[in-house]
Amino acid sequence: RASEDRPKDVRFLIDCMERMNKGNDSRFFGKVDMDQIGVSGHSFGGYTTTAVADQDPRVKAIAPMAGVALTRSRYDCPALILPATEDDTIGADGNERVRAYYNESTGPRYLVEFKNGGHYSFTEMYQFNPNFGDGVGTGTRITNDEPITYVTKEVAFELINGYTTAFFGRYLKGQTGYDSYLAENHNPDELITISETPEATAEENGTS
Repeated sequence: RASEDRPKDVRFLIDCMERMNKGNDSRFFGKVDMDQIGVSGHSFGGYTTTAVADQDPRVKAIAPMAGVALTRSRYDCPALILPATEDDTIGADGNERVRAYYNESTGPRYLVEFKNGGHYSFTEMYQFNPNFGDGVGTGTRITNDEPITYVTKEVAFELINGYTTAFFGRYLKGQTGYDSYLAENHNPDELITISETPEATAEENGTS
């Protein structure tokens, strides 16, 4: 089954990179930081991302988009979670599960939700059909059945790239300069953002 095979595929890829880093392939010898592995994916890839985090402790940070696994066993992995409010593919129930994944997380956690986004706002679907719907062009809101013009690709991609770059820079490379970017809502018209990190909690409690 794909739900079992896809996480295995990612773990196999990590295994391969580890072997190449150790000398199996001279092009990668000593060039892969196996201590700082991040995983990201969209839709079924979001499920795969969270499943791999459960199965492989080598994964140090994850950024699932528009999808997560229904169950989990690991809660402390730093997570940047990106849903779309008007996602007509996973629907309202799917979005509730995505938000619950954020709420359940005990490690550094960030939720960046696209208020006018749909399932395909994270993709290149606009190249095939600029009015595909469900995040591309125009459609109908799943929240109130009103017409919607979805967030443009230019706005969506800039925000997706910005937050994911900052997140992995912070939690894989340890670059604390990204903290201020991650803590800010960079487009309140399009985004709902919430976050909680051990560092911020310690500061609020006066224990830093």
